[in-house]
Amino acid sequence: YKIVISRIVGGEAMGLVQLILPLYFSFISIVAYGIPIAISSTVARHRAQNNTQALRDPITASLMGICVLSSILFLLFIFNLNFFSSKLLRYGKTKLPLLLLSPCIVIIGVKSIFRGYFYGTKKVHIPALSDILEQIIRIGLVLLLFYYVGPEDIELSACIIVIGMTIGELISLLYLHVKFHNILK
Repeated sequence: YKIVISRIVGGEAMGLVQLILPLYFSFISIVAYGIPIAISSTVARHRAQNNTQALRDPITASLMGICVLSSILFLLFIFNLNFFSSKLLRYGKTKLPLLLLSPCIVIIGVKSIFRGYFYGTKKVHIPALSDILEQIIRIGLVLLLFYYVGPEDIELSACIIVIGMTIGELISLLYLHVKFHNILK
């Protein structure tokens, strides 16, 4: 995917995307890493005790906590876009791609809870399918947008790549959400 996209948009647009990713991953690590493991161990413990009613409690509590934390980080990210773009990254063309990528802070935080649930219930195929779906959506959407828009502008090209990432994450979250609610019925 990256090889094909780099051939379409060129090195400068790919460099722009690669420039914003470490900052993005720093915020994502706060809301996502460790959550799936904690949720999966809690869910597995309740499942081993055949306490299916208690399976919802850690999910509900985690969803509330992650939604609050990720919303705070999202707002912090949004309100500091100028600082991140001009002072930290020192490249003004990073502002719009960062803005378009910012919803993923909340999306990935919530996604990590659902992933942890499915790991804890030993239904690992569901998160795996969500990853495949995410990649298909990302690649298909980005290639489709480049087909219709074209890769002439560096900032626009980076934005298209980031839009693909964001929409892919959102579709993946929706898939996990639907599967989670279908299992609880």
